[in-house]
Amino acid sequence: MPIERLSLEDIEILRNNLLSGRSDVTEELLELVSRTFRSIIIIWYDWNHNFQTVGFGGGATTVPNNALVFIVRDGRSGDWMERVKYLQQEFIPMMEEALSEKLDIPVVIFDRQIM
Repeated sequence: MPIERLSLEDIEILRNNLLSGRSDVTEELLELVSRTFRSIIIIWYDWNHNFQTVGFGGGATTVPNNALVFIVRDGRSGDWMERVKYLQQEFIPMMEEALSEKLDIPVVIFDRQIM
């Protein structure tokens, strides 16, 4: 994440949290993320670039410039093909839709199993 887009005050919040040794998510961190994530996740500031190509494991795909991108991995035991089918046909579409709607930005989820 390009944290250089954060203000010095916001960077200080992150720094203090890291130095505290705490691993919990505080209200201060939640507020920082909710206030800044849209400006942090975009690749290009000028918005003339509507899409960004991202690559994982030798493959590449195009995602919206302002998308929040996740990579998921199914750690369940059982048949590998069934897990991949579940991720691709059920979990990923459901989560992309729900998160995109809730956050009001595009959300793209990649399946690490097939990358």
